[in-house]
Amino acid sequence: LASVLGTSAPANSEHQHHKTNAGRFEVPSQGKARADLHGNTLPPIGYVDFCARGEQECQFSGGKSGQLLLNTELWNQITEVNAAVNNSVQPLSTPDQYGVVQYWNYPVTAGDFNSYTLLKKRYLAEFGIKPEMLLLTVVLTDTGAGHLFLTIPTAQGDYTLDHPPPATLRW
Repeated sequence: LASVLGTSAPANSEHQHHKTNAGRFEVPSQGKARADLHGNTLPPIGYVDFCARGEQECQFSGGKSGQLLLNTELWNQITEVNAAVNNSVQPLSTPDQYGVVQYWNYPVTAGDFNSYTLLKKRYLAEFGIKPEMLLLTVVLTDTGAGHLFLTIPTAQGDYTLDHPPPATLRW
């Protein structure tokens, strides 16, 4: 983790939307505060297969934890992880990398959007954020394809860590 964060480019203005005012933390407020919920769902099959291989990240500490309360240090860690992973992993489709349609794994140097998301989740958990707070989010693109990214529900709203775009955005 340190080597990825240590080799990342300095945060650009996209990642410096917050400001402190007399010790009060403010996060980017553009976008909708919360994602619409449409009932329960099953985890993506690729994640189920990933967990069946015994990955440590799948060992949850027990249940939903509510909303994360952001502060300046935590916000900086989140945006640094998002930028570092986006900058250090080269895009490569699963069929091109593994020769199969669906295979989730942590990227070493290249991967698809599932790989980016898994690595961000791993690094943020290493910073002490409970895995239950790091939600795998699947949306349909304009072409009808599924796209995965990470959502973090916070007291200040839901924030997404995607690739692309490189920024940490409010839902």
